[in-house]
Amino acid sequence: MKDQKANTKLLKFYDITYPSNPNNSTKKDNIFILSGEHPRELIAVETTFHFLKFLCKNKETEEVKNLLEKNVLRVNVNANPYKRMEVEKGDFCVRGNPNNVDINRNWNYFWGKNIETGEENPGKKPFSEIETVFIKESIKKFNPKLFLTIHSGEYSLFHPHAFSDEKTENRIGN
Repeated sequence: MKDQKANTKLLKFYDITYPSNPNNSTKKDNIFILSGEHPRELIAVETTFHFLKFLCKNKETEEVKNLLEKNVLRVNVNANPYKRMEVEKGDFCVRGNPNNVDINRNWNYFWGKNIETGEENPGKKPFSEIETVFIKESIKKFNPKLFLTIHSGEYSLFHPHAFSDEKTENRIGN
């Protein structure tokens, strides 16, 4: 594995919420937002970043207050930071992590299935990459009610899993 320890320094998430109303005993729901798994999908990271800026700029509006009083948002703006830097330097086709593994394919659900191109390398085994381990552990500890992963570069909107119309299980796996 190429410089995996160094890669962990840039792997971060941010929790965003608003103080609860002391008269409201309702438990907040957790929402996890993930973007930047594919470094070449620049607009996914930028869209997530602009969403966070919008929340901060409008934190006193009724809509944002309502959202953040009822929910905690955990946001990983850029799940693949080192390869994002390569894209920003002009290598616009990068899809994988420093090990050339597509971290969006490194999960245990349907691992290694429906791989159509070499750039969709799922890795040696599920969760073999530091990025997917970091994300998985963050999700498990946070226990979100809603998980959103932001991708761009397609003229489509997909639901998990894009290759099936069958209902999916809500699980993170081992």
